[in-house]
Amino acid sequence: MDFANDTVEIWVMKEYKVHSSWKKTLVLSIDGISTKLFSPICSTKSGDIIGTEDGWRLVKYNDKGQLIEWHYYSSSTHGTEVALYTESLLSLPGDNEQA
Repeated sequence: MDFANDTVEIWVMKEYKVHSSWKKTLVLSIDGISTKLFSPICSTKSGDIIGTEDGWRLVKYNDKGQLIEWHYYSSSTHGTEVALYTESLLSLPGDNEQA
């Protein structure tokens, strides 16, 4: 977040562990986001950004920062957590070590 310019920048690493592959994909105006509690989860091939707001709403913004769609996924006033993972059969570094 850049509070001086009231914007949120979304950056994506196109190639894992290659620092030069970072690309700024989207700059959203904080005014365009209904809350300051926006957490991006993933981006689509078309450049849309999917994330959560306030821990209870799933949102999708287009590459111009416009809200495309949103869905409530929790009726709890305490919110919930959303996480994205990629299933893999590869071992993490250090998994082969015996305790």
